[in-house]
Amino acid sequence: MNHSILTQKLIFFGEIPKELKNQQAKIYPLVAKPIITHTWTAKTTAGRLTKIKVQLKNEGTATARNTTVYAAFDAGEGLVYDQTSSKPFNLEPQEEAGVTLDLKYTVKADSRLVVKIISDGVLLDESFSE
Repeated sequence: MNHSILTQKLIFFGEIPKELKNQQAKIYPLVAKPIITHTWTAKTTAGRLTKIKVQLKNEGTATARNTTVYAAFDAGEGLVYDQTSSKPFNLEPQEEAGVTLDLKYTVKADSRLVVKIISDGVLLDESFSE
């Protein structure tokens, strides 16, 4: 077999729009990344303790390292009434995890619950109560 001879077969799947004809294409490498999704439920007891159960899944193709789940009652203007976070953990691709956090409930009517997922110091996902 002669490996020095290469053949090329072109396959076309569509037509190039006129405004893009003769334009340079940019090729970006595919990079493995963690993509975290989460859901949560919260229940406040008579003792004014709010228990937050968070379910996470790494939908990405790389391990989410040093991942923490953060929760707080929002006080507005970048302040919080109470906050807590989980111990750091790793979440492999397609792996799921559950975390339970406790917060002291605030009676402030305008407060909302904030849940954030942080991995290697980067915010990957967040959600808020209504």
